[in-house]
Amino acid sequence: MAGRIQPLPRLQTPAPRWAQALRLRMAGPGGLYNLGNAFGLVTGLALYLAAGQGDTDRWWDYFVGSPAALALTISMVVFYVSGEAYHQAFAGPGAPDLARLRTGDLLSGHGAVMLGVGLLFLGQPLLAATAGALHAIGKYGSVLALPVARWATICRGAVVLSRLPAMAATLLALGRVAGELPFLSVAVLTPVTMLVCYGLWLVADVMLLRPVGRP
Repeated sequence: MAGRIQPLPRLQTPAPRWAQALRLRMAGPGGLYNLGNAFGLVTGLALYLAAGQGDTDRWWDYFVGSPAALALTISMVVFYVSGEAYHQAFAGPGAPDLARLRTGDLLSGHGAVMLGVGLLFLGQPLLAATAGALHAIGKYGSVLALPVARWATICRGAVVLSRLPAMAATLLALGRVAGELPFLSVAVLTPVTMLVCYGLWLVADVMLLRPVGRP
C-alpha cells in the first residue's frame, strides 16, 4: 500500500568489552581448562577452611602443608600455564597455532606427572595411574608428530579416558553421602565441585580431539 511507513531497523547494542573478552576466553579449550582450575582452586580452599582442616591464619598449608599438597600445587600452576598456552594457540587467526599447541601439550604432561605424584602421596594409586600417568602419556604423545594414522587422536583420546576413573570415583563418593547429609555440607559440596571441574576439563579435552593440521 502506498504511503506505508516502514519500521525502523532495530539497533543492536554491542556487548560490553568484558562480555566480549569472556566470550573469546571461553571459545577455546584453554579458557575451559583454566575456568575449571580457578573454580577448583577457590572452592577447594574455601571448603578446606570451612571443614576446619586448617587454621585460617595458616591457609597456605592447603598449598604447601604436606608433600601431597605441594605436588598438587605445582601441578595446578603448571596446568594453569598450559591452559594459557592452549588459549593463545586458539585465539589468533589461522588457529590452532601448532607451536603453542605443542607447548600446551608438553606443559600439561608435566602437570599430569606432578598430579600423579600428589595422588600417590594421598594413597590413590588407581587415580595416580589414570589421572596422572595415562593423562601424561596422552599429552606427551600429542607433542610427537609420529607418522602413525590418527596418532594425535589416539593420544588425545587417552587424555579423555584418563578423566573417567576420577569422575567415577567422585560419583561414588557423592552417592555415599548425598542421601545422608545436607547439600550444603562440605562432604557433599567437595565431590560436586570436583564433578564441575572434571566436566569443564573433559569438554576441553574433547575440543582438542579435532585440531586441524595434526597427523
